[in-house]
Amino acid sequence: MSSEVFALCEIKFGFLQPRPLFDGQEIYDSSIWQANRLKEFVLRLGLGRKCDSEAKDLEMEQLDESTKGNGKGPITRYQACVNLPSIARYSQSGQLSQDFTAEFETYTKPNTTELQLQRLASTVTDCLSSTCRHSRRPDLCYDNLCSPVRLLTTSSSPNVTAIDQCLKTLCSGGFNSLPFADADIVGIGVYASYILQCIFVAAFCIGSLLPLLWRFLHTKNFKRSKKSKSSERKISLLNEFHKAQCFFSITLMIASFTQNIYDTNMLITFMLVPLSTNGIVPIVFAYLLLVYNHKDHIGTTLYTLLTYVLASVVYWSLYAHVTSSSEDRPRLAYQQFMFKLSAIPACGEYSALAVCPHYPNTGLEEVYRASRRIRVLTPIIWTFSTIVLFVVLAYQTLRASPWRKEPEYTYQHPSQTNEGKPNPPEHEHNQAHEEQASPDKKPMGRTWRLSFIIMTAAMVACLGMQLSLLAIGKSLNMMNPHDWSFGQIIAITIWAPPIVEYVYKEFEVWQRRGGTAGSSNGDRK
Repeated sequence: MSSEVFALCEIKFGFLQPRPLFDGQEIYDSSIWQANRLKEFVLRLGLGRKCDSEAKDLEMEQLDESTKGNGKGPITRYQACVNLPSIARYSQSGQLSQDFTAEFETYTKPNTTELQLQRLASTVTDCLSSTCRHSRRPDLCYDNLCSPVRLLTTSSSPNVTAIDQCLKTLCSGGFNSLPFADADIVGIGVYASYILQCIFVAAFCIGSLLPLLWRFLHTKNFKRSKKSKSSERKISLLNEFHKAQCFFSITLMIASFTQNIYDTNMLITFMLVPLSTNGIVPIVFAYLLLVYNHKDHIGTTLYTLLTYVLASVVYWSLYAHVTSSSEDRPRLAYQQFMFKLSAIPACGEYSALAVCPHYPNTGLEEVYRASRRIRVLTPIIWTFSTIVLFVVLAYQTLRASPWRKEPEYTYQHPSQTNEGKPNPPEHEHNQAHEEQASPDKKPMGRTWRLSFIIMTAAMVACLGMQLSLLAIGKSLNMMNPHDWSFGQIIAITIWAPPIVEYVYKEFEVWQRRGGTAGSSNGDRK
């Protein structure tokens, strides 16, 4: 059973709790500490409080009084633990003074076993080796500097000089020392899927508005004409696409609740905030276009509302983390992002970069800009989208209200107004009557048309801001552009079914037209 001092160093870097960034100039000392540094050594380990191998939260009073807020705590604790095996071995071999040995053994049991020293040496070196191995450029550090063979003099003695060189390489490696973020959230295929979702909605908007704008500019007495069959197919495509994106976003929002969104974690915030707003902006925009084209129904409305509610809960839960009143908020965001991104199991789910004496400010400006973008743009996006959604719902409610007074519509048979012309088939009579009499098909009033134009302009602006948020994953170098794994390919093909169905229907129409043209030519002959 390890004594208190050994137990503290054997917690797989449980003592490397992330702290605010530091300004200290401390470096690692590879020499054996002399007797006059023993008290400092004890303070470095924080022996004023008992702990065991199951400890998860080591807040040492002696350290916190002097190092709280400057990040030296993890550095000094790691420095002490790296030197501990050498001190124990020198103490056992009698190479230290009797006073030093006596005082040292008040904190450690005499006759420390080889197994205890091996376990401690493994603890202080495994984390560094694993951090290098999981980085995006392990070739820069692992073979020559951070491999276990290099970091150990013997199985129970860390090579402090090699550890110092390994740390220097990791701490100066910038983004190359960091792993990529979770590919299930911000992988290249998933990222491309989010972008395509926004592009498709923008394309539907352009496809709906350009024909109307063309007729408005080139027709003196502009009147919204009856939709062509081609337009109906495009609206059906939008409807199917909207169902797909609702299902996709609902699934993502449910999965987001498993990512500890209620804990302060800027890495999760940077990854999931753009994802949550992507479950609002394209959804509301597509729903606006469906309502404008009279293609909405109760199922579509329920899908839209459920997606909006889930995405809003995720968004506001995460947004609370970036509205902290801390004066050092940008640097805390940077520290949280870098340390959480590089946290690995071999370091007790913490980051080995927490012990860098001089951690560089690589990516600091990018993190500042990303944090500012989230704080400023996302409330605007959410507010505009919410207003648009509730205005559209109000329009639907008024349109379907049984108390709303409407002018009476009378149906006239075409033979009564078009004398001498052949009567159309009966199903066309019924369709014309339904389109004329149904309140859902009645043209909008001038006020609502103007409102829809304004709301469309607002959603176009929100879509642009959303694309800016999605660019955070790229600006922070969180994704591997070459990692087209199984899941990434699935993510980017999720929009294929409605598009393939639309292409197939267009092909069928083209075939029928070709067949009809061929029959007509045959009849002429």
